[in-house]
Amino acid sequence: MAVSKDIQNLLKEDLKLLPQKIKLIYNGIDTSKFEKKFDQEKLRKELNLLKEDLILGNVGNLREVKDHYTLILSFSKVSPFFPQAKLLIIGEGELKTNLLKLRAELELEDKVLLLGHRDDIPSLLNLMDVFILSSRLEGCSISILEAMASGKPVIATRVGGNPELVLEGKTGFLVPSAEPEKLAETIIQLLKDEKLRKKMGEEGRKRVMEKFSKESMVKNYEELYSQILR
Repeated sequence: MAVSKDIQNLLKEDLKLLPQKIKLIYNGIDTSKFEKKFDQEKLRKELNLLKEDLILGNVGNLREVKDHYTLILSFSKVSPFFPQAKLLIIGEGELKTNLLKLRAELELEDKVLLLGHRDDIPSLLNLMDVFILSSRLEGCSISILEAMASGKPVIATRVGGNPELVLEGKTGFLVPSAEPEKLAETIIQLLKDEKLRKKMGEEGRKRVMEKFSKESMVKNYEELYSQILR
């Protein structure tokens, strides 16, 4: 089983599996979790966020492959242009101490919030104006799908299965990995255009509902089982 064309190609080319032995089925998510109404005011108060703040966000384990270093570095280049911008990083991992040091070195303690593990991801995604994934490698990112289901534009690195999820210029933007300057430029471009953010968010939600829902994934697995049992 492959959850992206990128992984499908990896299985064929690197592991030399026969093409007919590989099936592509994308991950699917429960979209209903992201359609509810959330109490933004209460959450903003908890996180000390103002109504006028522009919220950038990321969800992922604090590991090398997720490259939060590039994310924080790029935010440091965005901050002078948008002083009201805040960056929420949701997740735990072995690099937390290093990232806290980087945040201190860049004097961003009041603007970059490392929130650790959270059980209210749908609520936090609802707060965001832009979702950013800075990974060096990805399969079929659940975080991207959840952000799109929440109606948020996505900026993601052009790696792994990300280009299969994010439609360039329609549901978000794709950028090279490990290039903070380019990521910063793209964030600034999107923060400048509220109408574009809204339009991309709507297109992203529509795309997830049509192609990456839990129902769609289950249907594909059921069809596969039926074929095998014949």
